[in-house]
Amino acid sequence: MNSSLAQKTAHLKWLKAIRSSSAAVQQEPQARDCDCRIWLKQQARKQVVHKPRVVEAKPIELVLLASAAPKSARNFDYNRRFEQGEANWYHIPVSSLQDYTDEQIQAIAYLAVGITQVGVADRTAPYLYAVHEVSKVPRHMLTVAQAGTLKASEEDYWLFELTHSVPLAHPIQDFVQPFSVKIAKAKDLLHTYSFTALADVKENAHV
Repeated sequence: MNSSLAQKTAHLKWLKAIRSSSAAVQQEPQARDCDCRIWLKQQARKQVVHKPRVVEAKPIELVLLASAAPKSARNFDYNRRFEQGEANWYHIPVSSLQDYTDEQIQAIAYLAVGITQVGVADRTAPYLYAVHEVSKVPRHMLTVAQAGTLKASEEDYWLFELTHSVPLAHPIQDFVQPFSVKIAKAKDLLHTYSFTALADVKENAHV
């Protein structure tokens, strides 16, 4: 009987110990979850490298000034379009622009073509055309609409596709006879109306 009482007493002590330990576990404060978003922001701020702002240079718009071919070498409709500011195409031998880089030619945004008109002794460019695209093609690939006549030649030409034109309040004058060509900065047309006075960009072509 004494042994039975001793066993019961031992069980009670063990149960009390279990309850005490369980209560202690429940009373322990739970560890606070890590706020990962805050931590990541803090780390990001530490790792941010402030790079200096790079200002990209705005490309300079160029204008091609060139004489039109003799009217006798082109058909009536081709000549009429240039006279009325309705031209859609202009072509010129690659050799005529050999002093310029391909990058400069591709940067041509405008075209002014010196033409002859009835009652006007000198060649002038009364219209400024917007250039849509510039491509290099062999002469025999050019159609009558693009060149005013067909020609069986392998010589490379620059072909300018034009979109629209505006009449110049001050037509460009002083084209050198019989043929003259030059690439200049388009902004110079705001104050210079002479072909010979416009600064040529060829000096910087190979810099």
